[in-house]
Amino acid sequence: WYYLLINRLEEQVLEQHAARQDFSGAPSALSANEEYYTKVLYRDVKTGLGMTLCEEGARVWVHSLLGRDGSRWFVAPPESEEGGPAMKIGILPGDWLLGINGQALLPLSSGNKTLLKDAVSTIHYSADPIVLHLRRLPADKW
Repeated sequence: WYYLLINRLEEQVLEQHAARQDFSGAPSALSANEEYYTKVLYRDVKTGLGMTLCEEGARVWVHSLLGRDGSRWFVAPPESEEGGPAMKIGILPGDWLLGINGQALLPLSSGNKTLLKDAVSTIHYSADPIVLHLRRLPADKW
């Protein structure tokens, strides 16, 4: 049942994005040949989710990963690195955050809130585990 629930949350986010490809500054249409994935994270007392986020061009990106020792990785860390939750489950800097807990991150046509504020607020007020829906772009599309 757990796998089915996670799968349904991912489908829900992808459907919400597919329905909103007409807004200004929208990312290119979601494509079947790109990698979409969903990860379940539990906060670490020291590093939280073990990643930092940034917003650019109507997208929220994973900016860097945090190691257990406080180190920050802006590229894929070596396998020997003992990282925080995001690093341990394979999230990489540059991954695009599509949604959280089954809800797509989409810009609103009105209001001053940014996507980054929405993402941070949702993560902050959500109980563990946090379900992140991500898209990994090919390196040539960065």
